[in-house]
Amino acid sequence: MKRFLLIFWLFLFHCSFGQIGYSSKGKASYYAHDFHGRHTANGELFDMESLTAAHQTLPFNSLVRVTNLTNNRSIVVRINDRGPYFKNRMLDLSRSAAHKLGIVANGTAHVAIKVIGIQKKSTVRKALAKNESKLNRFAKGNVYDRKGTLKQLEGFGVQIGAFKDKINALSACMRFESKGLESHIKVYENGDERLYRIVIGCCATEESAEMMHNQLKKKGWSGFVVKLG
Repeated sequence: MKRFLLIFWLFLFHCSFGQIGYSSKGKASYYAHDFHGRHTANGELFDMESLTAAHQTLPFNSLVRVTNLTNNRSIVVRINDRGPYFKNRMLDLSRSAAHKLGIVANGTAHVAIKVIGIQKKSTVRKALAKNESKLNRFAKGNVYDRKGTLKQLEGFGVQIGAFKDKINALSACMRFESKGLESHIKVYENGDERLYRIVIGCCATEESAEMMHNQLKKKGWSGFVVKLG
């Protein structure tokens, strides 16, 4: 009987983390350039300028109100990553979220969090899904923009990622373009496998593409130079 009650209360405790209204207090930190452009735990590309955060247990897409208990600043973030994995830290914020809360200078702050909702499906993914039918016409070896328009490009670019999911590929292009980076999708097929490779830039020479590659690495994006044509 005691074992059953223990399991029951643990179940209720676990469920409470996903319920609207769940609240807690603890220390928040933030992460930025070293992870910018890398994949988060839910498969997105981390964008330090978006209002997102990492939490160890809250369900992905939980909308969480975060209040800095020192200055009473408050914002809403979306959970899209796991962490932090440092002792006594409850939340890892994007740099933009940390800036709005006034945390950047000190690096950490004591905060209160409250789950206020669940974003079932991202707005970006809904918008990109409208273009999915165009992606079905993508041909092996060709280069396209995120709207599905065929591009006759020559020269070199920097491959920054590759996706099996068409919508994720479009989402990546949109994120890079929001940072002022020209992006394209180059289709690769090997047997039954199809990949949508994200290529940044269009340089006339391999040397200029390598220079751009080095600039991207300084911003935290890994990749390698590829030929477009």
